[in-house]
Amino acid sequence: MCECYQIGGRFIAEDPDCPVHGTDAQMRQQSREERLDALVDRVHVETDIEELRELALRIADLTR
Repeated sequence: MCECYQIGGRFIAEDPDCPVHGTDAQMRQQSREERLDALVDRVHVETDIEELRELALRIADLTR
């Protein structure tokens, strides 16, 4: 268990090396959100049902 956000813990907020809350984890989350936003933007303009199905599957993979 990490010590992020624990009262009396070693860190005021998150441990920069924490695999869940740290710097790398935050960058991965931001990247995931940017890819998700791009996919959702494509859904709004796409008209081909097969392409929409593929986009839906990619969105589902990112949100797991």
